[in-house]
Amino acid sequence: MARAKITHREIETLRTASRRSGRMLYLWDTQLKGLGLRVLASGEGVWLVQKWVGGRRGKMARLVIGHHPPMTVEEARRQARTKPPRTVEQSSEQPVVPGSFGV
Repeated sequence: MARAKITHREIETLRTASRRSGRMLYLWDTQLKGLGLRVLASGEGVWLVQKWVGGRRGKMARLVIGHHPPMTVEEARRQARTKPPRTVEQSSEQPVVPGSFGV
């Protein structure tokens, strides 16, 4: 897991390295904590927000906020800052299960 300020040049370097090695690689941003890019062996990228969920006995959750060709670095930073994705534990709405009480 590499750490650097995510720029267009860093992304292209990571995509090339991922294609050559045939492995999935991660790049975590030093400018915004928790923002990362996962690059698949095909060269496709996925923007992630990594955060701790569940308190003391919780676990790390990686949540997808977008895909890399359509979403730029600036858009991903803005999305991660302004509207972090919600997890199931944070949602106030409980899913309705057919056949359960109250339905």
